Amino acid sequence: MMGIEVNVTMGKLRSMQILVLGEAYKPGAYVLSSLSTITQTLKAAGGIKKSGSLRKIQIKRKNKVIGRIDLYDWLIKGNTSDDFRLQNGDVIFIPTKGIEVSISGEIKRPAIYELKPKTRLLNALKIAGGIKKQSAAADIVIERSNDDGFQVITTNLGGQKKQNMVLKTGDRIRILAKPEHFKNEITLSGNVIHKGVFQWYEGMKVSDLIKENGKSLLPFTDLNYALIFRTEPKTTLLKFNLADVLANTQSEHNVKLHKHDKVVIFDLESESIRYGLPALIIGQLNEYLTSEQLNLQLSKLEEQQQQEQEQEQEQEQEQEKSSSYLKILKARALKKQDNLQKMLNDVIEEKQYPHATIEGDVKFPGHHPLPENATLIDMLDIAGGLRESAYTLRVEVSRYKKLDNQKTELIHKVVNLEKILSGDSAENISINNRDTIHIFRSPTWLERYNITLTGEVEFPGTYMVKRGETLASVIKRAGGVTQFAYPKGAIFSRELLRKKEAVNIDGIKRRLRAEVGNMTFRKQSSTNPLSANDPVKAMEIIEQLGAAEALGRMVINLEQILADNVDQDIMIENGDKLFIPAMSKVVSVMGHVQVPSAFIFDGSKNTDDYINLAGGTLQQSDEDRIYVIRANGSVMLPNNSAWFSRNDKVLEEGDTIIVPIDTNYSDPLDTLTAGTQILYQLGVAYSAISR
Repeated sequence: MMGIEVNVTMGKLRSMQILVLGEAYKPGAYVLSSLSTITQTLKAAGGIKKSGSLRKIQIKRKNKVIGRIDLYDWLIKGNTSDDFRLQNGDVIFIPTKGIEVSISGEIKRPAIYELKPKTRLLNALKIAGGIKKQSAAADIVIERSNDDGFQVITTNLGGQKKQNMVLKTGDRIRILAKPEHFKNEITLSGNVIHKGVFQWYEGMKVSDLIKENGKSLLPFTDLNYALIFRTEPKTTLLKFNLADVLANTQSEHNVKLHKHDKVVIFDLESESIRYGLPALIIGQLNEYLTSEQLNLQLSKLEEQQQQEQEQEQEQEQEQEKSSSYLKILKARALKKQDNLQKMLNDVIEEKQYPHATIEGDVKFPGHHPLPENATLIDMLDIAGGLRESAYTLRVEVSRYKKLDNQKTELIHKVVNLEKILSGDSAENISINNRDTIHIFRSPTWLERYNITLTGEVEFPGTYMVKRGETLASVIKRAGGVTQFAYPKGAIFSRELLRKKEAVNIDGIKRRLRAEVGNMTFRKQSSTNPLSANDPVKAMEIIEQLGAAEALGRMVINLEQILADNVDQDIMIENGDKLFIPAMSKVVSVMGHVQVPSAFIFDGSKNTDDYINLAGGTLQQSDEDRIYVIRANGSVMLPNNSAWFSRNDKVLEEGDTIIVPIDTNYSDPLDTLTAGTQILYQLGVAYSAISR
């Protein structure tokens, strides 16, 4: 048509009122759009309470039920075909829950579910997503409440009757997991490339396990010692010689393996395998774990060690310049070994597992699992072998013997290990549970002793010495002193004395802190910071002691030692140091003088002369306590007595004169002020009395 114009105007959508009743979070009347559906209305009402039913929601129109909604179809199956549009005046009623059961265990969606009447077991499991694949044939435990308490029903899905079991409200359904351990397996662990579980078959031997894994042994494998942890038919521990197995498959050490055996291959260095792995395996013999769980524990142990190594490397980078760097590394290694040994000890103690203790000069001392029919040589192999310092002519084995009266006594058996090593099997005694083997150190074994000579010796350096060697003999080995040496100024330091000195410095700091606490309550002159009323400054001075380095210096008379005076000579200890300075004709004046400085030595001058050369003492100097530190470290007290006339001791080259501060000094102005106050108070008191 021509000439027609059409205008379309859209108004607002009409609204409608919907009433939501029952177990909604916010029941009531809601004004909604005319296009609103059931889900939009439930959302507007805040959803459904925990007590509300999800399976039988009613839709009413003009007092008639026009529909029932099962939200499980929406949530589980995704079927929203029942979500139709509502009309003005419709009512949504949410009743309370009906039958409710809990489903847990090896189920895909463990939860509490609401069921319709006469719901069967199989249908309930389908609602929960079904049983996990690894538990398809597992047992199902149903706990059901009755008048007498709880009833336990064990069933499965093996038959039609069991699948059609009708559930009741309050039932608690648990899907049990299948056993995780293998039925026919061998576990290989330790110093091998391919760790884990391998197939076991009848007649399988150790050589079959090692050969089937190819060249799986890592470097530094301990070929003398390997273990088999066995659980069937009983818990036992077997030891075998891996070298014999690899060399001869007909060897008696080529043990026939049983299923569930755990073969552990050790190395010559790793404490984690030597202590940590047996602890984990022993700990799970009585509480059977799967190989996966064992490997998980081992991996956790390795991760922990890796983290500790990273932390140690960070600390080592900061301490590389320290003279005690090697001692720090040794201390950390011992601490790590102690932790692993403690882990093994705890498991052995808890499980009461057969063990023997090896102490002394072996590579891995401590508690070790005791294999069946173990001998002394076997236990030495378990401990990593003897150290070079071990004394083989006498080994002591201590054991408890049970007497007829049920008492026990400790007996000691001495064995000549040298004969055993030479092939005398009669001395190779059997080791019993809880025996202790003592491997002593050879009396003639020499520790690594050394002394460092520096300064004016012909050949300075570090010298190896034997125990009992003297300082004079080492100096002769070093070619003696040079023509420029000043023996009186020799500085000799010892590590043991340095440690004692460090302890003494800490003790002084503690005593001074306590003294400052007492002096805080006293009013003293402000010229002495330790006795002032400012404890902060006093503590700052005390903390400066922490910067003082302990030297461990020992005063020696090197001139007499070089002159072969046996009485003055000393025996060397490990770590001793000797510094011989060059001749220095200087006398130093330090402390509370006008200008502390050093002066050329003049034998005609005494202590007072050198102090006068330094400008004399200050007003706060303590002239009664002046002392001289000799070049060799000894202290000389000059004659300062005003009562007796004595000659001053002669000064020598390298001496240092110390003029200390008078800690009891009082400022004259403070004294005058205090005196004036006393006189004033006396005058006031006299004036008051006279009136």
